[in-house]
Amino acid sequence: GFIAEFLILVNSYFTLPTFVILALFGIVFTAGYHLWAMQRAVFGTYNEKLGHIHDGASYEIASMAILVLLVIYFGLNPNPVLDMMTTSATSLLQFVTGMKGVIT
Repeated sequence: GFIAEFLILVNSYFTLPTFVILALFGIVFTAGYHLWAMQRAVFGTYNEKLGHIHDGASYEIASMAILVLLVIYFGLNPNPVLDMMTTSATSLLQFVTGMKGVIT
């Protein structure tokens, strides 16, 4: 999201300002391209070949609704997923810190 990108760029500016400026140009270019593509897709000319396209079937809408509900649930309550990752992240961190003397 925007907040995460902003915090990363602000805190990275003091150590790698050149890369941060390049990243900012990349973000602005990408945003402009997305807006241009969206404008062409949504407000472009009507294509006669696509006239036969219809709305999704009920089973397609139901499957998308389930996915939307899962995204909303895990977006508001990420603890079940984060709890599953805690064990492996902790063991990985212990492994990496244990190898500190070997690497340096």
